[in-house]
Amino acid sequence: MQVLVSCDFLIAPASCTDAEIGILVESLIAIKRDLENESSSVLIEDDAINKLSAQNLFPSAQAFNSNLASMGNTDYSGRDIARTVNNILSMHLNKEIAPPYCVADWTNRSLNPNVTGRNMVRTSELNEMFEEVSLAMKIHQRSISFLHHPVAPGAANIEFNGTVESLEPIGTQTIPFDVSVNIPLYQSYKDYLLGLDAYKLYEAAVSDYELKLAIFVGALTALRDRGHHTDLDVWQTFTLGPRFIESLKSHQCYGTQNFASTCFDVLRHVVARLEKYENSPFCTGADRGKQIVRNGQLAWRTHVTKGMQALRLMSWTTSDGSIELANVGNKNALEIF
Repeated sequence: MQVLVSCDFLIAPASCTDAEIGILVESLIAIKRDLENESSSVLIEDDAINKLSAQNLFPSAQAFNSNLASMGNTDYSGRDIARTVNNILSMHLNKEIAPPYCVADWTNRSLNPNVTGRNMVRTSELNEMFEEVSLAMKIHQRSISFLHHPVAPGAANIEFNGTVESLEPIGTQTIPFDVSVNIPLYQSYKDYLLGLDAYKLYEAAVSDYELKLAIFVGALTALRDRGHHTDLDVWQTFTLGPRFIESLKSHQCYGTQNFASTCFDVLRHVVARLEKYENSPFCTGADRGKQIVRNGQLAWRTHVTKGMQALRLMSWTTSDGSIELANVGNKNALEIF
């Protein structure tokens, strides 16, 4: 599922509480990171820079600082927020970032709940965007959610209904036709991530970044399901070793291989610090009471599978508690990379 980020979300501090500003900032950092890593899951509202400029809403440090000061907020710098937003807006986004272009004449069009923008012009632009998104979902079978601020309390989705009387470009649809879609509605990037199927992300991952994202989303859902606080800062608490993917592949723990789902469940719980099995010190063969140390990092191991395969996950921890997922190995030939 892709998420479409509205212009209003990018400039949200003018109407945010202190808590919402924190959510906004961590969301913007995560969105920027995903776009920098060429994620196809994040969509930015089409022509966002010009739309903001036309309404004198262009994200500047001065504007953000003014809004933050009026709320007495000193935790975040307007310059830092503006830089992050402008970095997002200045990226050379390819055509896949925007929803497929469709223009239609509608009758019986309805939107529930009504989504408002920063002014009447923005509200009108949002309505047009929902028409395009609905057509993309109906005609192109796209799965698109929406990230926006402000959102009506308790609103979890947008119900869009209407009848298309004419369409450009003309497709295979018989005119007229009805459109009825539910667009998931989020007010933080974390909420969007928690709505994803983490294991499907793991199955589809082909790069270190995609694999880390899958494990990260899995860790967030594990924390949520256990009633713990979920925080996007979890991303900063773990890394993948240089031979990690290689070890997954060679031990049937990658993609859709035999032990992939079992390994993924262990990985996400280790990252969430909710280990499924005891995480034991990994000791040297010569002195089994001495834990292996590398440049101040401590070596650990935990079960992935039991029985004949007896796979283990090896990892390193640093003095600040961060984790490097090193490799998966066989019990009888254990080594840590």
